[in-house]
Formats: sequence, structure tokens, C-alpha cells
Amino acid sequence: MVWDYDPEAKRLSFRKSLEGHTYGVSYLAWSPDGRYLIAAGPEDCPDLWIWNMETEQLHQKMNHSQEDSLTAAAWHATSDKFVCGGARGQFYHCTLDRTRDGRGVARHLRQVCVRRRARAVLPLHARRKIYHRVHEPLARGLVTAAAWHATSDKFVCGGARGQFYHCTLDGGVINSWDGVRVNALACRADARSVLAADTHHRVRSYDFGELTDRNLALVPGARALVRRFRGLSQGHFTIHACFGGAHQDFIASGSEDNKGHFTIHACFGGAHQDFIASGSEGKKVYIWHMSGEEPVAVVAGHTRCVNCVAWNPVHHDVLVSASDDYSLRLWGPKEAGAPPATSPAPARC
Repeated sequence: MVWDYDPEAKRLSFRKSLEGHTYGVSYLAWSPDGRYLIAAGPEDCPDLWIWNMETEQLHQKMNHSQEDSLTAAAWHATSDKFVCGGARGQFYHCTLDRTRDGRGVARHLRQVCVRRRARAVLPLHARRKIYHRVHEPLARGLVTAAAWHATSDKFVCGGARGQFYHCTLDGGVINSWDGVRVNALACRADARSVLAADTHHRVRSYDFGELTDRNLALVPGARALVRRFRGLSQGHFTIHACFGGAHQDFIASGSEDNKGHFTIHACFGGAHQDFIASGSEGKKVYIWHMSGEEPVAVVAGHTRCVNCVAWNPVHHDVLVSASDDYSLRLWGPKEAGAPPATSPAPARC
């Protein structure tokens, strides 16, 4: 669903539900220009959906193989390419070609085979013939996070089975840390360090220049904890971490139930990056302001767990939520004269 948030009225309004997904939606990624939205499913979903949010219509649906799911994605700063990772540990990148009318058309996903010694880019038509013949890829399992370097010519990626790599676009590994089980990543503006949240509820800073790392926070019981945001209780699901904010802030949260392995992706947003939004297994979306501990808004509409929320980086009043109910919901300020949407009444803060 698409929802709008009016900071002055402190009100969320439902705008539209984006339907058609045949699997639950667990991951969202906005292009930096705010025009396109990538939606990816769980491990058993082979398709990656690209929505054009100017028209609020499906732009393109793509997959690399019915045998590999696409589980995480990161847009380049120019909004014309992205990298994504799959359930088998493979990495891909894709470029959007611009047509005369300005409409972007995505090329086929190009597989990047990550290796320490040999570098190889495997084109689609040669994938089956070459992939099994050349060296086995370094990545060994589900890709959970990816992020572009500040220089925009490299990216970092990580997964749940101990793979954490600093790569070039052709698959060459510049540096790596073995044994780091990554849930979320963010590259800092210094073009050296990367923040990573791992399965041990730690947030660590990794310096790829000096190959050093250090703890930033340990959750729960972190000494660096500034504020605890209340009102949201998780059971088997865990909000692992989200990075962003005006000062490259982060939020990390760990469930007391260590058996939980599902991730709920929270986000920063708003014109000043001072709001925080999160989904929940209780089918609701929660929004806080960083100045307070209680939610300023709690909205309902999904019928199953809300796995991910994403704030538009350009249109700061637009928020998207994704759920296991096979839908995206857009929320935001209602346009003047617009008819009421057929959805639950907007939540009042």
C-alpha cells in the first residue's frame, strides 16, 4: 500500500495498494531519484519487481532463473543501475536504459561471479554452460544485504552464512571478512568504512582501507543506547538494524527469542530524516519521531506480517510498506479533491 504522511497534521492517509505479487514481499529499495521501487520476495520467490512510482504501475518484472530467488538489492547513486543478491549466494547487476520519452527499460540481469583469484562475468546465455565449469563462487548462501560504496564504483554485500565482501562490478573481491553473518549494511561517506549489523545483534564498523573493525553497539544492553522506542513488541521476528538519518544514525534491536530468524526492515525518513518507521508481525506500521519514545502513528491495513517499510528519498511524505499478504501499500498526504480510498481509516497521531 502507498501511504502519505502529513507532518503538520500528524496524519497518515492510504493512497493505493499495489497488487499482483504471487509471493509475500520482504524487501524494498527506492531508487535515489525517488522514481523506481524494487520489491523482492522471500527465499522461494524468483521474481524481482520494479515499480514506477510516478505512474504507480508495474514497470518491469524480471528474474535470472526459476532456481534462484532475488532477496536483496541496492540502487546506484545515479538511479540507472542496481545490484542484487540471490538465495544461492549469487550476485547480479542490472542497468536501466533510457528511451526517448525518458522511460527506463531494464536490461537482463547479469550475473557477477565473485572470486578471490579469477574474475568473471557470466552472461545469461552462457550461465548454464560456464557456471558449472568454472570455479565455484565464493558466496555460499542467502544474500541478505548490499550497499554501494561512496565512490559508486564498488559495492559491499553480505549474507547469513558468513560471507561479507567488498567487490568490483566485475566480481573481483577487493577485501573480505569471513564468518560475519550480515543482516544489514551501510557505506559511510568517508569511502572507507562500512557499518554492518550481524546475527549476534552487534553493529560494527569495518574499515576496508586498514582492514580493522570495531563494535559500535551491542544489543540488548548496549552502553551506546540513546533512546528506546516503545510501543512495538516482536515475537519470533526481529528488527535487526536500519541505517540512515541526518547523521548516519542507526537503530538496532534484538528479540529475546533467539530462535527467530525473520528480518523486519525498518527505515529513517522525512524531510529531515528524523522519523523512524517499522513494520511488525502484528500487521501494523509504526512511526516514531526521534525526539520521543512513543509512536506518533500506528496504522493498520495489511492482513499479515509487515516485513519492510521504505520512505521515498525525494518525496518525503510518501511511505511504502510490504507484507506477507502479497501486497505493497502506499501511504502519504491525500491530494486535494481526491476521493477517499477504500481502505481502513487513516490513523490519527
